[in-house]
Amino acid sequence: MGTMFLDYGDFNKFSKKLSDTFHMKPINKCNIKSVNIQDILDLLHALPKPAVITKNTQKGASKNYRKYPKKKNTYLDGYWKGEPKKAKAGAFYALHFKPLEGLLYIGSFDGCKVHDESGRVSLVVKDVDIYYIEDYKVDLKSKVVLDQILRKPGPVTYSYFYPGQVDKEESVSLTTNENELKDILYAWRKCRAEQAKFRQRVFKKHGAVCKVTGCAVQGILDAAHLPGRDWQKGHFSAEDGIPLRADLHRALDAGLIKLDAKHRLVFVDSELDMEYSKYIVGSE
Repeated sequence: MGTMFLDYGDFNKFSKKLSDTFHMKPINKCNIKSVNIQDILDLLHALPKPAVITKNTQKGASKNYRKYPKKKNTYLDGYWKGEPKKAKAGAFYALHFKPLEGLLYIGSFDGCKVHDESGRVSLVVKDVDIYYIEDYKVDLKSKVVLDQILRKPGPVTYSYFYPGQVDKEESVSLTTNENELKDILYAWRKCRAEQAKFRQRVFKKHGAVCKVTGCAVQGILDAAHLPGRDWQKGHFSAEDGIPLRADLHRALDAGLIKLDAKHRLVFVDSELDMEYSKYIVGSE
């Protein structure tokens, strides 16, 4: 499937289809959508245009991302020194990440507004959607991947993200391809359906009980892929996973715990020793 681009102004339709697909839910009057890290990673990698990214990692600076007066659903992003040279109005998205709050703003880049008194600029961002990443502060492995996209190290003002292997020198087309959009959404729905079936298969084979703790509370149980197995490679059989409590699932993915061939806990990183060492096989 080739790279697909949406016409400028279609982002709200695209985002709504994503929201319907992932069942992203508003969490307050601002219509902030509550999502998890994997949802955001899926969304970013399927964006039909590249993006310019800014980040806010300082307390008290959150207000610098603000609404544009008298312009509906349009925001001004920061007071930056210099314009993003690689970004073209209408041909890029603009992403603003607030890791301290777990908020990600995604909209269409519409150029810059110069502040005469300071010479600094604000990015103008239209058709903004706001996402609250509910597991950002607790996830481990996926958080590292997301940070590689949204939080470039050092005092970087602007970074850039090119989804779908878009070449940085490639001119950006603004033609809408609804068939490719449908293909993307179909692939997501298929993947979500496979994940649901994977959970059923794993629980049927092993029982709906955490292999390590014996926890049977459905709301906090995951069907966790075993090390070396990957849902992106189609590993959805019952043998590819085990039931694990959600926190242990994340610890396993991050390499902070290890299981033996019988799925028993045999190693706990010192960072988690106080919490999980009691579950190590042979512990009293």
